[in-house]
Amino acid sequence: MIIFTITNTVSKQVYVGSTRSDIDSHWETLLIAAESGVEAELYNDIRDAGAQSFALSEWGFADNLSEARELTADAIETFDAKSLQGLITKPKPSKVHRQSAAERKAALALLEEAEQQALLKSEIAKPTGEAGETPATEADLKLLARKRDAELEARIVRERQETMAMNKVLAEMEFRKRSKSSKNKAKSTGIKTPKATSTAPKLAVGKVSSAKLEKEIKEKIVEEREARETTKISRQKAEAQEMAAVMARIDARAQGMRKTAPKPKPKSAMRSSMPLSVKKAPEALKETRLELDLDIAKKAELTVMQQEKSRAATGQPLTAKPFTMARVSQNTGQSKEQKIAHTIDRYRKTATPAVSNKVYGQQDLISSLQARLAQRNGK
Repeated sequence: MIIFTITNTVSKQVYVGSTRSDIDSHWETLLIAAESGVEAELYNDIRDAGAQSFALSEWGFADNLSEARELTADAIETFDAKSLQGLITKPKPSKVHRQSAAERKAALALLEEAEQQALLKSEIAKPTGEAGETPATEADLKLLARKRDAELEARIVRERQETMAMNKVLAEMEFRKRSKSSKNKAKSTGIKTPKATSTAPKLAVGKVSSAKLEKEIKEKIVEEREARETTKISRQKAEAQEMAAVMARIDARAQGMRKTAPKPKPKSAMRSSMPLSVKKAPEALKETRLELDLDIAKKAELTVMQQEKSRAATGQPLTAKPFTMARVSQNTGQSKEQKIAHTIDRYRKTATPAVSNKVYGQQDLISSLQARLAQRNGK
């Protein structure tokens, strides 16, 4: 398939089309269509500017439809051209009224009658008033009428022969058109049809039948395909090199940023970057001296209760003197065990037997206090 361009040398308008035949024969077909009155932009341009104002050139060769579409799109983009796809090359057939046999006979009869009357009027004898002329006789009129009838019959026969010849030519043209359309259909469907034989001389259809020309076309197609592939590969290489240069610049910039010392963050950024977490409960404070004294006092009370319990079991009452916090603060330099032992000894010395009936109800409380004291000493 050949991709061609048609350029108007006056308006510089370019048209792009494709054909399977020779571009010269295709151009002749387009000129015939323009002369026959087919409506299209190219045909109107040809009728306005004339066929001599156009230049025809080949753009490329294609093996299949996809390559043809690609080449056509390239040509349209390059020249800002107009596509000739779907261009009509033949005028639409007009509907002609065909006369019936009766109508033709009536028309011929009227024609013959009119011709006879015209001939008779023109060749009647001249008026008698003219000198040297004699009036025409009846025999002369009959002879003249026969002569005109013979001429009319010869003319009718000649016209019929011309009509038959014209009908024959039209039939041959219709037959060629049908055979051409059947060949195109057979090519599209892949079915081979037998060639129609006709005695009339074959008209040139413009198709490429030379093996040498087909070989040259195929070689040109291969060369153009290789050139397109080479151009595409070079474009891809250039894009790859450009991308590599951009990546190298980005890497160099990143390495330069790494060499510079990082700037200290502001306090607000440091506060915002600190992770939010639940604060731990503060550790228990160490026992103060007053708390130690109170603990010793409680232990002393527990010891007294134990003594009361043991005395109650034996029946001996206890009388305790009032205990003051001032005495506790006297032995502040001693350890816990020493203070406990000192307090127990002091209470043993100062305690007096007394009757206490309430001790019996406090056995459960005493046992729990003893367990707590043992647990604390164990720690």
